[in-house]
Amino acid sequence: MAIRHALRDAEGTAKMSQRLELQTLNPSDREWWGAETDTLFILGSGPSIEDITASQWQHIAQHTSIGLNSWVIHDFIPDFYGCEEVESLEYIEVQTTISAMLRREDVTAKRPGVLLLRPQSRTEGNRIIDIPSPLRGRSRIYGRTTAVTRKTTNLVSDLEKLLGSYQRGKIPSPILIDAGMSIARMVSLGVVSGFTKIVLLGVDLNSNTYFFDQNPGYFERRGIDTFNPWKHRGQAHDTQDRTTRHFIATEFLPALASAAKNTHGVDVFLSSTHSALANDLPQYPWQ
Repeated sequence: MAIRHALRDAEGTAKMSQRLELQTLNPSDREWWGAETDTLFILGSGPSIEDITASQWQHIAQHTSIGLNSWVIHDFIPDFYGCEEVESLEYIEVQTTISAMLRREDVTAKRPGVLLLRPQSRTEGNRIIDIPSPLRGRSRIYGRTTAVTRKTTNLVSDLEKLLGSYQRGKIPSPILIDAGMSIARMVSLGVVSGFTKIVLLGVDLNSNTYFFDQNPGYFERRGIDTFNPWKHRGQAHDTQDRTTRHFIATEFLPALASAAKNTHGVDVFLSSTHSALANDLPQYPWQ
């Protein structure tokens, strides 16, 4: 079922590729990735981001990095931004802000790529992130599939089968593994792309705040008054809400990390001891 879903989504991704005039993702394209490194840093927006030191940022800059969604507010410009359509018309100002941040002079000068999750065919155009022309050459559109099981006891083995399907060429290259969370898609991208180490930064999951809530100075530097990508906040991160997904992040991400290690020999690390995943994933050994 997961492979059938992947094939269907690949068709939709190809159609959206033509509509938006973006190339589809090919994780094995090393030239597109740029300088080859063994480590992928995935940058979430949790408040622990404020604990990263200057020397650690220098280390991150020497490797490959993807900043997710709200990361466009941060000063550090990654190699790629990961974006998706905003949830509803209620979030149009979020789409407007993210699109504007991608047009910043310091961003366009570095020319990072943008990884855009395939919008739904019915999605209004003003809910889709507008990628500026200087960034479109390295930008790619991709789709998704997910594990079939609904049991946590079967999750690791199901994800192992799914990752093995990539190795056998049964899943189209633009399709990534999802569970209703962008972090899962980017981890799966790192696995199938050949990285041997994946490091999660700012993936705290035990807070409903962002790094810019903790440090409003980012707003001043960006010239904006406020930015709220999550209007209906609960006590925990939204990926911990069981009402909107089959597996919450603290179930799915450790299972995906185990499957990545078992099938591809990939190690998945955390950057913060404060994360809700701290008991499930090892800390990254900063050099």
